[in-house]
Amino acid sequence: MRAKVAGENAVLEERLGSLGAGAISILMIRKLRYEGWNLERRNDAFWRLWWPLQLGGVLVTEDVTLRMRSERLYLIPPRTVFSTRLQQPFVAWQIHFSLQSAEILTSPGIHELEPLGAMSYLLDELFGMPQPAGQPAWEAHALIALTLRSAPSQLWPSDRRDPRVRRALGFMGEHFREKLALEDIARASGCSERTLLELFQAEVRQTPIQTLTAVRSDEASRLLAHTDLSVDEIAERCGFANRYYFSRVFKQATGESPAAFRAEARL
Repeated sequence: MRAKVAGENAVLEERLGSLGAGAISILMIRKLRYEGWNLERRNDAFWRLWWPLQLGGVLVTEDVTLRMRSERLYLIPPRTVFSTRLQQPFVAWQIHFSLQSAEILTSPGIHELEPLGAMSYLLDELFGMPQPAGQPAWEAHALIALTLRSAPSQLWPSDRRDPRVRRALGFMGEHFREKLALEDIARASGCSERTLLELFQAEVRQTPIQTLTAVRSDEASRLLAHTDLSVDEIAERCGFANRYYFSRVFKQATGESPAAFRAEARL
């Protein structure tokens, strides 16, 4: 069973790698008892995966109100605006993770999945052990891989995008920490700057530089929420010239200062 799961994980990472996504990065694994759960219009730059062990939680978007069922998996990709409600206290495992540049390639939504076969085995393996600390177990990576494989195809609209756009997004995901110009992105994508601008306006609905800023802001959001790095360190790691420029751009992108975003995420 382990060999089968590891093989499927490798297949998924190969597919994500072709999109410029890189490896799965686990940000948090935690078992929580939810006694007060009232998130309002969250819009995170990382993935969330819940496995509730009891009834009681409700997920809300503009289109759907979903009462969480016990022992189902709930996958929420980045850029999904959602709220939560509490019908009664309940216990759930929660995983936060990222796929680097693949965040920009997904469609928002909430996906309810029934864990079958290898997924069920991995849940028993991972969550039957003491709460993970330090380096996440291989079971967590494999579980995420299988969950993404099981998600509906509309999660990945990028499969239908022009390969030059996918190459540009992959290049941004790998090099966003560097000083990049439109010329650099166009060269990596294999087309002219004008063509790349037209492709991005048609398929991404924003310019390549706006997309690059979104990739940098997404990474900053993850670091603010899941690390104790200073704002200066985060600005440097995410390719911003300084903390003042980073703070201005981040507030434009999220509506909050880095400090306010971190405080709310920690709460």
